[in-house]
Amino acid sequence: MKNYISVDRIEGEFAVCIDDEHNAVDILLENIIGDVKEGDIIFFDDGVYKIDEEVTKKRREEIAKLFNGLK
Repeated sequence: MKNYISVDRIEGEFAVCIDDEHNAVDILLENIIGDVKEGDIIFFDDGVYKIDEEVTKKRREEIAKLFNGLK
């Protein structure tokens, strides 16, 4: 089972992330494969962090639904 981490923001050479227990985790951008952005969902695999495109898309859609429900 993958442990997912949400990218909260990018600060300099770090991705400031939030883990499943709501702890802040700073990860060097050079340790993340791909062009990571705020809101991406990443996981640790084989010594590096990778972006999970499918989970990221699903979470963004869920957030958009919630946001649109507030209007």
